[in-house]
Amino acid sequence: MAVPLGVGEVLAEAGDLTVRRLSRASTWQKTYGGTIERALLSTGAVTEEVLIAALSQAYGLPGVSRATLVASDPDIVECLPAKERRRFRAFPFALSGKRLRIATSDPRNLVLLKNLADATGFQVELHVTPDPVLEDLIESFEAQAAGTAPSPVSRFQPASPAVPAALAAPDDSIGRLGRALLAEALRFGATELELGANTHGAFLRTFDAEHPAVTRRLSAALLGPLTAWFQERCRRPEGFVVEVKGPEGKLRRRLELLAVDTHGVRVRLHPLEEAASAAHPKEDVTCSHENTQGFAFCPHCGDVL
Repeated sequence: MAVPLGVGEVLAEAGDLTVRRLSRASTWQKTYGGTIERALLSTGAVTEEVLIAALSQAYGLPGVSRATLVASDPDIVECLPAKERRRFRAFPFALSGKRLRIATSDPRNLVLLKNLADATGFQVELHVTPDPVLEDLIESFEAQAAGTAPSPVSRFQPASPAVPAALAAPDDSIGRLGRALLAEALRFGATELELGANTHGAFLRTFDAEHPAVTRRLSAALLGPLTAWFQERCRRPEGFVVEVKGPEGKLRRRLELLAVDTHGVRVRLHPLEEAASAAHPKEDVTCSHENTQGFAFCPHCGDVL
């Protein structure tokens, strides 16, 4: 009988994971801890769709996407009590007759199926999803049940006219990091960018119309200075227009401050043509960092900033 491939081998065989990307993810994992799956997603080494497909192939089980889990009926999710969802790392999402479909990130536990059947009283059908997706969904569902879950935008108050005094003025290293993160967002076609914090710590999340949100974990110490850096530039009278060289030429975006509070900021990136941007000073966000020990990665070469 053939030995089943691991997730990393599946990704490598399909050409979805290069040695360089794996090295960057491994370094991220050593720095922050957590699973290799979170490291792969946080560093942009693979997308959620690619990782789900690899998990499905490695474990011989159907995969399930974040979108499907988000749309789950709360009554079905509650088939498995909150304590057991955490204990078994499992999330019920669909019920057909007596068969309950449950997402898990690690189906290798030989007694998992029996434990879930005993806990729910249903026949259980396992599906796989990446651990970061599962963790986010469990956390989000529990927060919603408690009436404390913020929506991606509603947890921010309308932008105030002045930068909070508590946020220290960013130094040049924060500027380099801000420009590097913006360069990454532009290269991946992001239309919005969010800095914030949750129970896992600080994060930068980018959004676009065609792909799931991409999250990059940051040190909590970087959140305040980065928030201040974005606020200061977006509120300049001349505006904040950034430019980066892409595969099809120069990419230009005008940044609009959508919302801000003491815990983060949300920014929209508007496309800008050459003629429209002529009157605005542009800031080149091509990465030019120094190789020093720090908390975040250069999005282009993978070195630690």
